[in-house]
Amino acid sequence: MSSSSVLQVAERDPTRQYVRYNEMLGKGLQKRVYKGFDEVNGIEIAWSVVVLKDKILNSASNLYHMIAEANMMKLLDHKNIVKCYHFWIDYSNSKIHLITEPFSSETLNHYIVKHVPVNHTSTKNWCRQILNGLNYLHTHDPPIAHRDVKLMNIFVDGDSGTVKLGDFGFAKLIETGSSLQGRYGTKLFMAPEIYRGNYNEMVDIHSFGMCVILMVTRVIPYIECKNKDEFYAKIKGSVKQNVLNKVTDPQIKEFLDMCLAPASARSSAIELLNHPFLAVVSQVESSMSQVELSMSQVTRAQVDRLLQLNQKLMMSEELLDYNLGNLFSENPSDVEYDDDDEVGLAVCDDEHDPIPTHEILIEQSFPSLSFFEFMGDEDESEAENNGMLSCLGKLLSSVCSNL
Repeated sequence: MSSSSVLQVAERDPTRQYVRYNEMLGKGLQKRVYKGFDEVNGIEIAWSVVVLKDKILNSASNLYHMIAEANMMKLLDHKNIVKCYHFWIDYSNSKIHLITEPFSSETLNHYIVKHVPVNHTSTKNWCRQILNGLNYLHTHDPPIAHRDVKLMNIFVDGDSGTVKLGDFGFAKLIETGSSLQGRYGTKLFMAPEIYRGNYNEMVDIHSFGMCVILMVTRVIPYIECKNKDEFYAKIKGSVKQNVLNKVTDPQIKEFLDMCLAPASARSSAIELLNHPFLAVVSQVESSMSQVELSMSQVTRAQVDRLLQLNQKLMMSEELLDYNLGNLFSENPSDVEYDDDDEVGLAVCDDEHDPIPTHEILIEQSFPSLSFFEFMGDEDESEAENNGMLSCLGKLLSSVCSNL
């Protein structure tokens, strides 16, 4: 083994149990996440370094609350929550160090861009796991509000399909008889009541609903807004996004209405878990429904093209340049926080853009989704064709076997 392939230790924690390598896993405005190793338990870890604001370091009360909440995070133990093992504060460098389970998976934001499922089976599976994690937080004593639920803070293990909610930088305990204040979160996902103050953990359900919209439509909500004023007016006024008109399935529409309802009428995580949209079907039923859906989407012309392709395959093996796309062608961040309000584990940059333009909002919040063209019937057809490619690929062998 060459010395270049060995990860170099850059730092050790005060207990000497954890080591940090120079290899970076991710970064934000005030946060860096590195690959690390637990030398006692022999497991890989993620080592996060977060810059603390002066208002935290210069206040004994603020420090107390931050340490209390960090300790609380260590106690959280759920299969759909990223586990925090350890933390400590480096006062001399104004930083907090967090040791968590590694983020070796992709975020759900990247995942839905790479994979276009034939139906909503995988979406339902993701939703159930996210809601299980939220239900765990919201039924904690006292309840915990995550306050930054978004696709970029949800991690997917590509091998097992396990989904975990991470990045608790804005998380806050809600003491009995109290409510939360301050604007924390990512603007596109923030519930309207956050702008008014006096909110609770139900803001996470609204944010989850925004995630569901993206999962089922692949379209950014509020894309119709021409400027920041229109964008904020819609959010603060609880005006429904135009993208909801693309949702035609009655179950999904009802499910989204329950997520995006006014705070007083919004459904809890456990109520949403019991909704028919998330009903668990057997593996046989799921397989059958996928085959039926695939068959229903295959037109006669596409089957004819498959037959022609099969003929070519039998006649020649030199088809490396054949474009499978012709089979389907009819004609060949942005985060927000209130610096003057409560102090929790919110540790974002003081030099944030308080009101980004709509274009910046899209670019920062959904850099991966920007690869899609979101407007027009032509783009919808292209997305459908991508799904058709998956369908026909699976059906190719069965169609050819019946020649």
